[in-house]
Amino acid sequence: MVRVLPTERLLGSGNESSALSDSRHEQPPVIKRTEIVAIALVVLTAICVTGVLYVARGFFLPIVMAFVVGTMLSPAANFLERYRVPRSVGAVLIVIAVAAGLAFIIGLISAPVLDWTNRLPELATQLKAKLHVFDRPIALWHEMQTAIGGGSAQTSSLELPKFDWVQPTIEFLSPTFTEFLLFFATLVLFIASWR
Repeated sequence: MVRVLPTERLLGSGNESSALSDSRHEQPPVIKRTEIVAIALVVLTAICVTGVLYVARGFFLPIVMAFVVGTMLSPAANFLERYRVPRSVGAVLIVIAVAAGLAFIIGLISAPVLDWTNRLPELATQLKAKLHVFDRPIALWHEMQTAIGGGSAQTSSLELPKFDWVQPTIEFLSPTFTEFLLFFATLVLFIASWR
């Protein structure tokens, strides 16, 4: 398609006329089909990559974390390499030290948590004894709700939590254990190979 552009346009009438030249800046931009296809492909690729990363997050998250942690621990491998420790042995030693440190921290945290869970019935009775101060205001609140018609006349008592956490914990730990193995294996390989 051939487009003929006038070189001058006359505006106004009579003696008031001015010549304006057409230039590329005055014409509206034309979007080509190839640009639309390129933009659509970029958007579809971004959607696909996001979907794959979301579905495979159990695989990619430990690998990316291993790269991040490996980047932070590689100076320690360089330090060991200066003292003639082979890079692969240094990587294994570093990962064992990091795992031992994490296990130590988890051990420090888990002891008070286990103590609290063992003392939970005792703490609940102590809490119940201390909260008797609020029995009268709670009873008044329930009476007011009953008078308005919004609640029942029964007062709820403090119940002890049930320990139905064993099955969900096992279901959580099985994929978590494989993710930890993938993390540590990738970390050892990354530290051993990346300089």
